[in-house]
Amino acid sequence: MNVNEFLLVKQKVESVYRWLKWSPLLTVATLYILMFSFGFVYSFPYVAVFGSALWHLVILGYARDPHPFVQWHGRQGLLLAGVRTLLAFWAVGPWMDQEGEFFYWLFFMGAIWFFGNRWGRNQVEKLDCWLMRKGGQAAALEAFARAYHSADWKQVWVQEVLASKKDKTRKKAVIALGNLEQSDEEVINALQQARLDDSFDVRDAARVALLKPVHRDFLAKMKEPVRVSSSLMEPVSSPEEMYKEGVKRLEAGEPKEAAAKFATAFRAGRADVRKRAMEQLEILKEIEVF
Repeated sequence: MNVNEFLLVKQKVESVYRWLKWSPLLTVATLYILMFSFGFVYSFPYVAVFGSALWHLVILGYARDPHPFVQWHGRQGLLLAGVRTLLAFWAVGPWMDQEGEFFYWLFFMGAIWFFGNRWGRNQVEKLDCWLMRKGGQAAALEAFARAYHSADWKQVWVQEVLASKKDKTRKKAVIALGNLEQSDEEVINALQQARLDDSFDVRDAARVALLKPVHRDFLAKMKEPVRVSSSLMEPVSSPEEMYKEGVKRLEAGEPKEAAAKFATAFRAGRADVRKRAMEQLEILKEIEVF
């Protein structure tokens, strides 16, 4: 399997628990309509519960997926949906008239909804599946996890650092790049870009990643190791601040340092900052920096 296929598998499995998270909006609304609009509350309450539970057949498509990881998580999702349906049958039973029973039911239903969904999503993150192991497929599950981790994820992580709108996703990608056993210019550029991120957590993760031996050794082989390495210890600045710092360095008679600041501002800045940085680089004749 290639990286795109692995991503598709994981997206499908995540969809199972995403559905379980939001499905009560449909199941509860359907139950209410059947119970009160159609009068099932007195005559056929169990039919109303069963009718509302039919929404969970959406997961059946995942349970029949050809990929085992998706298939078993689909079955596990149906199991969680089944437990929730059984609790719904309890809610319409005659024993619910007893004092305090409703609050017990509400507690258990909320716990199954919250912790069950969280339990499943954590397994997806760890490439695990409880039901798959119980079904005697532990070897296949571990083989899938090994193949997943051995795939070349570098390009995906670089793109997430540069393009993802979620701070958590960018931070995870930065950490993953930092843990690579080999470094290259593309990885270094992505990590340096992350050093200018709006999120402090992302910036800090990039700082830690760039100080790891594999990346420091690669930086030492680059044309300007002193300039790049020292920048790791500088406070993280915005593109606008980098441009202003470049102007100060230029006024101080340090054209090389100024060019480095203008280049960073150009790479990370908005259109107005990029334009001003480009003008300064043209004056310094440092366009080849790019």
